[in-house]
Amino acid sequence: MSASSPPRPPVRSHTTQLPAVQGTVSLASLRPFGVGLPGVHPWRALVATLWTHRAALPEAWAVLAHGVCDHSALGTAGLHDGLPGGLHTDPARSERVHRHVQPALAPADLLDLPRLRGMSPTELAHLGRLPAPFVHRPGERGFSQVSWDAALDALQDALPKPRGRRMAFLAGPDGLSIEAAYSFAKTARLLAARDVDLCPAPPLDRIEATLQASVGVPNIAGSLDDVLQAQLVLVVGSQLATSDGRARALLLAAKRRGARVVVVNPVREATLAQVWSGADLRAAVFGARLADDFVEVAAGGDAAFFAGVAKALQERSGHDADFVDRRTEGHAELVTHLAGLAWDALEASAGCPRRDMEWVAELAVRADRAVSLVGPGVVRDAHAPAAVGALTDLHLLRGWLGRDGCGLWVLPPSAGVAGARAVGLHPGSL
Repeated sequence: MSASSPPRPPVRSHTTQLPAVQGTVSLASLRPFGVGLPGVHPWRALVATLWTHRAALPEAWAVLAHGVCDHSALGTAGLHDGLPGGLHTDPARSERVHRHVQPALAPADLLDLPRLRGMSPTELAHLGRLPAPFVHRPGERGFSQVSWDAALDALQDALPKPRGRRMAFLAGPDGLSIEAAYSFAKTARLLAARDVDLCPAPPLDRIEATLQASVGVPNIAGSLDDVLQAQLVLVVGSQLATSDGRARALLLAAKRRGARVVVVNPVREATLAQVWSGADLRAAVFGARLADDFVEVAAGGDAAFFAGVAKALQERSGHDADFVDRRTEGHAELVTHLAGLAWDALEASAGCPRRDMEWVAELAVRADRAVSLVGPGVVRDAHAPAAVGALTDLHLLRGWLGRDGCGLWVLPPSAGVAGARAVGLHPGSL
């Protein structure tokens, strides 16, 4: 009989010598596969997608198993996304399969341009795939089908002379994979076009300016391992865990390793209490609860909330003195600013009581490694720069930058935007 290994001591913070407050993983429901409960189960969505496209089942399976993900710009890995579990069955991805396997449209559907203008984008998408190039010439009522050689000749004739003048490239982020964005940007460079943009333009420029002023870089890069090694994960902004299947799998894997997940959001998302992940067997059958703590703040109150957290942390002398002294500037000015903030004013602006800010500050003091994920709900808000600035101050106070298991990720409204910006599809890059 072998002796059991001694239990591992709890992870302790070097600031307070108190153990980090770990999160717990509990079942969301005893109903298998979430039958009858709100939310979309990824496995059920996958089966429903294959059943819906059973007439073109080999093509639908090939798109899912080997194709590029239209929703999250993962690359060409198909169902494997590199996360724990390795299964990428994002429901939003399944919904886009019909774009690739639907039959070709009838050329007669494109003969009446006024009729096409009166149709919604969904109705236009369900007309079918384009089987060949179509061209609309001045004076004609609709589009006429032409050969590829004729289409390329028409493009050549339409290009302004000299090349690049009076020419613009505009891409939409919905369904834009990183491969498509790369080809799009390369084509613009090849034709010497100076105007390249996304529609709508991602509201990240002001946030990047805030990060540039705070830490010297417009974005703070991180890796998936940082989230998995974190002791504390702050989820700020709505739609993070519900809009992308990777976020659900990543947060769940972090919780399996003991991370505590704190959600700061104006609206309590029911799906955070009942998450179904296809990358984890237990979470796939009975679901899981991701949020250990939920702090409901007022709309636009994120900046005041994190200012209150920093104030409570400073009152506890919970800052990382060594990191602050060696790596930062302006600490004394920040302390003076925080001391001048009244708790009543912070509570009114944040929309939550002081005890919530003090509890998050206590969690922060005990955690040596933490990651903040800023979701689309904050990115789209007019107060986003102030919120990200206050959150950055909290990271600098605790030394949660430049270390393993630490980071601050500002996530764009869609992964297509992130992939496009990564390959240079940005108005300031060309």
